[in-house]
Amino acid sequence: MTIQGYKNYRCPHCQSERCENDANAGWDVVTQQSVLLSEFDAQWCNDCGEVTLEEYEITDEQEIARIDRARAVLAIEAAAPLLLAAADVA
Repeated sequence: MTIQGYKNYRCPHCQSERCENDANAGWDVVTQQSVLLSEFDAQWCNDCGEVTLEEYEITDEQEIARIDRARAVLAIEAAAPLLLAAADVA
């Protein structure tokens, strides 16, 4: 899975990123973790209440670098089990 772009959501009134979406989760017995089943239209700002969030592009170079570092960690964590299995075979 390749992640592209740097977008986020914020409150159109106060510009806060402390915003949420309503969703429904369930338990996956195979992976033993909660999984997202569906998202709903309800959105809100923790400061202003119910709103329709606005999407914006992240352009701050330091924030983009922080996101890229976090993405690299996720890629390593995803690859680690395969690398360990290959090492066991070798």
